[in-house]
Amino acid sequence: MDWSAYAVDRRFTGRRRELDLLAQEFFNAGSRVVAITGGLGIGKTALAMMFAQTHIKAFPAGTYHIHTSPFEPLRNTVDSHVSHPSSPYLLILDEMAGQRAHQQYQELAELRRTRPSARFICIARGLDWSDQADLTLRLGGLIDSDLHELLEKLGFPSDVARGTTDRFGGSPLFAQMVADSFKTTTMSPREVIERLTAFYYSGLLGPDGRSLGEGTSGEIQIVSDLRSVSGDLLARAHANPKLLYDISPRRFEEFVADLLERLGYKVTLTPASKDGGKDIFAAKKDDLGTFLYFVECKKYAPDNRVGVKLIRELNGVVQAERATAGILATTSFFTRGAKAFQERLSNQISLKDYLGLQEWMSKATKQ
Repeated sequence: MDWSAYAVDRRFTGRRRELDLLAQEFFNAGSRVVAITGGLGIGKTALAMMFAQTHIKAFPAGTYHIHTSPFEPLRNTVDSHVSHPSSPYLLILDEMAGQRAHQQYQELAELRRTRPSARFICIARGLDWSDQADLTLRLGGLIDSDLHELLEKLGFPSDVARGTTDRFGGSPLFAQMVADSFKTTTMSPREVIERLTAFYYSGLLGPDGRSLGEGTSGEIQIVSDLRSVSGDLLARAHANPKLLYDISPRRFEEFVADLLERLGYKVTLTPASKDGGKDIFAAKKDDLGTFLYFVECKKYAPDNRVGVKLIRELNGVVQAERATAGILATTSFFTRGAKAFQERLSNQISLKDYLGLQEWMSKATKQ
């Protein structure tokens, strides 16, 4: 297997105890199934990958990282990736939370029976694996010293990283996303860190777009009429950006429209559906003429990065309708591919991620 695609060896930090426990369980205790559980972005998959890299010779028939699917039996998914080698091999079964727990446990038991040479690492955010796994590792956030080391590896200056680890909630994924973002923003690393205040998010959204399991209904009832309290919402969101995750996608579009109005644009908000790839028309007039921008809004979870496909689609709409430029605003971040594509069209497409939205809010509150 081509491990270079995962690039976990250079950035992986800490987890020495967990790596030792995995080795003890598989090589000394003779266990066959270990479950790794924990919250979003906490490093479950990275731990499994690092263990596989470290002990690659212990699995001569290979290591296979397989994303399970709720749409087909686990056995079929594994069979499509792996034959039945007689030598030891490792199966890393990722995203083991898409099916009913009872069904998954039965299918895992079948794999244990039909694949005697396999060792299994099952990765999931939840589920009770006590009856199925020989060991369950429940990961928490990285300790401060390890997170500080990771931030330095990701390019944060040592003096900035020191004392700011509490802003990341111990999440390696969030640290990586922020590191990717500050490399392309005009803000300094210290300014980026300062904008992370109160960034805590469960990673789970209900059908209404609100976070599950966070606060009371009163706390997540942000606005009843955005226009009548837009100033209050702006002030609260600027002080506590996590509020943007507690509003519906439509409310997010309205919020961005209000921001643009405060920044001096004449704004038209399109209907809630069938907008043809443009949620907002934003126009601004100066001595050189009138400029029309198409704005697309994506209220995504922080780990759900916006990819190049959406940037291409927005650019297509801009070109087809001869607008001045397009803006894609998101509560998440952008993939490297999306950023690379935008760099070739810097005069036609602008990207505003979580940090970019905070720059807008900072300017709007000063208007």
